[in-house]
Amino acid sequence: MIRKLGFILPIIGALLALGAATVYAQTATGTQNVSFTAVATIGITSTADVAFGSLTTTTTKTGSFTLNSNDPNGFSLTTQPSGSNYAAGKIGESVIPAQTCSAAQTFPVGNVTVTPHAVTGMTTGTGGTAAAPFALTGSPQALFSVNPTGQGTTMAMNADYTVNVSGIPFNTAGCQYLWTMTYTMSAL
Repeated sequence: MIRKLGFILPIIGALLALGAATVYAQTATGTQNVSFTAVATIGITSTADVAFGSLTTTTTKTGSFTLNSNDPNGFSLTTQPSGSNYAAGKIGESVIPAQTCSAAQTFPVGNVTVTPHAVTGMTTGTGGTAAAPFALTGSPQALFSVNPTGQGTTMAMNADYTVNVSGIPFNTAGCQYLWTMTYTMSAL
């Protein structure tokens, strides 16, 4: 038995010496918060102004817009007349460039009808359901009965303007009817 102890004791001693000589590695932890917000990016740009020229009959012209959206929830679009020649439900005259004008004539905004069209050119989603043609009222009016969910960077949307000349006064010399249509695009 002592013989066995003589063999085991040196091994136990070596293990104890090794254990005493072992350096324990320490660990430390740190934390860091990471945050961000993901926002919908939407935009609308007119591709050109709409010029009717001289009207003698009810006439329709088309305005076009380039849209962009990354929002899968979709967007809404409204329009309304605005600008310095619009007031109290009437559109007024302004000077024709390089001429002089004593602006005096106006006509009711209801003589202008807007016919919206569905959005096209999206990479995913839908173009929405365009609202039925509507006469302008002066308040924001929705362009879609079902809002588009289209996503893309170069989507297109057209709106037809029909001017009913019946009852619109002739322009004062050097004047033209001019107003701004404000389009508002909102993420849903």
